[in-house]
Amino acid sequence: MTNYKPLANLFYLLLACSIGILVIGGMGMLIALAVNHWDALTIDKLTTTIPVRKLWAMRILQSFVHMGVFLMPSLWLIRYRSLPVFKKRIISSKRNDFLLVLLLVVSVIPLMEFVYTVNQQIVLPHFLQGLQNWMKAKEIEADTLVKVLLYGTSFSVVIANVVMVAVLPALGEELFFRGCLQKMIGSWLNNHHRAIWITAVIFSAIHLQFYGFFPRLLLGAMFGYLYHWTKNIWLPILAHFVNNLLGVISAFVYSLSHADLTQMENSFSIPWYIILISMLLGIYLFFLIYTNSLEIEDGICLHKEE
Repeated sequence: MTNYKPLANLFYLLLACSIGILVIGGMGMLIALAVNHWDALTIDKLTTTIPVRKLWAMRILQSFVHMGVFLMPSLWLIRYRSLPVFKKRIISSKRNDFLLVLLLVVSVIPLMEFVYTVNQQIVLPHFLQGLQNWMKAKEIEADTLVKVLLYGTSFSVVIANVVMVAVLPALGEELFFRGCLQKMIGSWLNNHHRAIWITAVIFSAIHLQFYGFFPRLLLGAMFGYLYHWTKNIWLPILAHFVNNLLGVISAFVYSLSHADLTQMENSFSIPWYIILISMLLGIYLFFLIYTNSLEIEDGICLHKEE
């Protein structure tokens, strides 16, 4: 029987996250420290001379923390609180929905890049200078970690990065935010639009990369509507996976031709007409996915009437 008690489920989810970070995250910390010969796991600057063992230790720690905070608590809640996330609806989804989602993610890249550039230029009022300095420090810290861990061309490094950056976040974060949190908020507020955007705000803020807040917010909302319309959690998982995989691929291509991480740019200039095409194409593909979901709903209703 499905359990639709949003506040109780939220409590259990947060409890599972706390236990997950202590148990699974703690296990990851011990393994990472052992791999790094019990040295500190800090990366203060961009350089290619960081010991290989430290980079592997950081990848292990990141992966275990992600599993402890997002993936395992979500799977536990879905299983033992009977959340209707994995349903037979997947076989009802149109086959071209997966292709449309793939095209959607690729098509909005220029638009997201533009939003990211605008986000980078936001300046807070003078009385919030302390907050802005803290935000910049967190951005630099996260940016440094990502660039250092993604840099590399060996097969083992690329596979590890795909798992750490694309597979685990796509599964864990979509199950956590869209499969669990969005469903809880929607059941509580009885308004799916509010649920989608509130979840997207939390999804973006929790990354602590405020100069990428708005593009991540829009991506979170896009994942949310994909799940709400199609009732198929695998579609936002696919979208999230492809989006992150493209980052891994770009870092790999960069690593093939550059030895200096400091040259890796976070953004680049895109002509306005490319941004416009990206936006219009994204809206069109989004609309196609929405109309597909309506056709499926109509088919289900007709089937029930028969």
